[in-house]
Amino acid sequence: MTTKHVSLSTAFAGMLRHSKHRVLPLGSGLAIGMLLGCLITDDASAASLEVEYQFDGDVLDSSGNGRDGTLAAPVFVPGVSGQALQFNGAGPAMTTGQNATDLGINGSAPKSVTAWVNTQAFDGGGFFSIGPNVNSEQFSLRTVGANQWRAQFWGSADFDFTSVQTNSNWAHMALVYDGSEARAYVNGQLAGSKVVALNTHPTNNPLVVGNWAGTNFTGTVDEFRLYSGTALTQTQINAEFQAGEHRATILDQTVNVGTQHNKTAYIDADFNSGTLNSLLFDRV
Repeated sequence: MTTKHVSLSTAFAGMLRHSKHRVLPLGSGLAIGMLLGCLITDDASAASLEVEYQFDGDVLDSSGNGRDGTLAAPVFVPGVSGQALQFNGAGPAMTTGQNATDLGINGSAPKSVTAWVNTQAFDGGGFFSIGPNVNSEQFSLRTVGANQWRAQFWGSADFDFTSVQTNSNWAHMALVYDGSEARAYVNGQLAGSKVVALNTHPTNNPLVVGNWAGTNFTGTVDEFRLYSGTALTQTQINAEFQAGEHRATILDQTVNVGTQHNKTAYIDADFNSGTLNSLLFDRV
């Protein structure tokens, strides 16, 4: 993981909106009025995070966009981070009411979906889907057979890949499209790709989690995110996989250290080990 010193003001403007933040004890030697920095990796901050479902006891959208999910009697179980949403293959799915235009991913627009998935049955169910059953107008990842997955766009645009790691294990999965090529990743590694012209339908069949074309998913989903405006790179996806829940919410605040005022805070930390490497202050 590459750690960078990044100005909080600059970073906040980039809108990295992952909300599983950590508070680091900095010691009583610093008289801090209001502070915190963040860990910035080679991450997805350049993309627009449209929805983020952490599934920690609810189906609320934590992206800040207010696109909460709807699901009667959801079942939550331990996940990769906190809790996760379990699907038993009988339904129902979580609905969002958000179509491709709402999410900024209609047509050939770049788009990315990432999530942690624990698949218990390879019976045709998908862990997410958006768009109708019309050639190249769909965007989905679904199971098709033992350890087999399909990047489902409908018709000749589809491609299949095999992943033993996803069978009854937590696996980080991603499906991205850059405007000309679609790529699928498992645990940060490229699992399959295809050059294809997608035309994700602007309004039909809004985003659902836990279903594809009426076939319910059997397994568990955690940390579901959808981005518009870019196809995340392998480096970005691998960073998300490696970091897991170790993300920071960016706060842009004034720091008061003793008699020194009006300084910008920087933090260099490893959230995996809990190590604070350095805390820097630059005069504004």
